[in-house]
Order: sequence, then structure tokens, then C-alpha cells
Amino acid sequence: MPLDGHTYLVAQGWSGSGSGLRAGAMSRPLAIPQKRTLAGLGKDRDEAFPFWDQ
Repeated sequence: MPLDGHTYLVAQGWSGSGSGLRAGAMSRPLAIPQKRTLAGLGKDRDEAFPFWDQ
């Protein structure tokens, strides 16, 4: 028997599309911007020490 996600969530107290499961919950997820630069940790990844050449 396959699990129907909508029926399961309604049985757990979900009100339907556009509402959170708990009172005061966000209805839409946060938009996280994608990192497109090498700034921060690992920015010198192309200048690593070539230990295998020693």
C-alpha cells in the first residue's frame, strides 16, 4: 500500500497547501542565495602545496 503524503499530513493536523503544520509557522521556505565566489574558506584551493612533488 503506497503512502499518500497529503492524507498523512491532514491526519497529523495539516490544514492544506499554504499553511504551516504548527501555529505561527512559515508558509514558504527561506530563499538562500547561491554562493558564486571563492571568498571565504577554501578560497586558495588552486594554490595548495603539492606535497607529492617533494
